[in-house]
Amino acid sequence: MELEHVVAMSEDRERLRLNSNATVKVETVDRRVVEGQLRDIGMHSLYLFTHEENDDFLIHGEPVKVKVKMRSGSSNLIIEAEGNIARMDAFGFVVQFNDSLKWWPVFTMFPISEDH
Repeated sequence: MELEHVVAMSEDRERLRLNSNATVKVETVDRRVVEGQLRDIGMHSLYLFTHEENDDFLIHGEPVKVKVKMRSGSSNLIIEAEGNIARMDAFGFVVQFNDSLKWWPVFTMFPISEDH
């Protein structure tokens, strides 16, 4: 699968976001877990598609740990980060990272397969 580059406008600044088919696991401090599909990721946040009822399961602003897993053949890469639930909608939610995601360039070069 080829990565698509998407430019999102936020507060009059352009931010590059990458779409990929990585899977994401989000865990809250009290060990509630949400898993889903990554829609896009930037240096400061990611959007995750999920089937959970976010209004009942997650709290806006709560701290979370994130694991993004990419697979290509028999190779796996897991990137971990910490952040907060920044926005929720009917399809998923946004996690804003506590620090800039230094591993973000990996998404531009890691060959992601569709068999994850």
